[in-house]
Amino acid sequence: MNVTVFILTCAAGGGGALVRYAVGRWASKSPHVWPWPTAVINATGSFLLGVVTTFPFAAPGSAQWVMVLGTGALGGYTTFSTASVEALSLARQGRWFLAAATVWGVLVTCLIGASAGLAVGAHL
Repeated sequence: MNVTVFILTCAAGGGGALVRYAVGRWASKSPHVWPWPTAVINATGSFLLGVVTTFPFAAPGSAQWVMVLGTGALGGYTTFSTASVEALSLARQGRWFLAAATVWGVLVTCLIGASAGLAVGAHL
């Protein structure tokens, strides 16, 4: 990895984190019992990562863009750790069903998102 790709990956990671923050702030304005904003963020990030990792390999030098977009931007955007903390917080409150729904909901939506992204990316 050269210095330019490293710097772009870091900057893209910061940009992805800012987008996640903005989406989270927007979503927090609506009342919710289940942490759906985190599931939406992770599912859309999984979809986009599926697209990014599938179609760009036809172009020379595209592996560098996969690093910048996939590892940087989408790594900063998605948030497995937040989903984990939200599930544990629900469990600590004795809300076991919602905790389990968070774990399985995030996992299933991410797998569906990634599958769809891989399919879309393969057809681009």
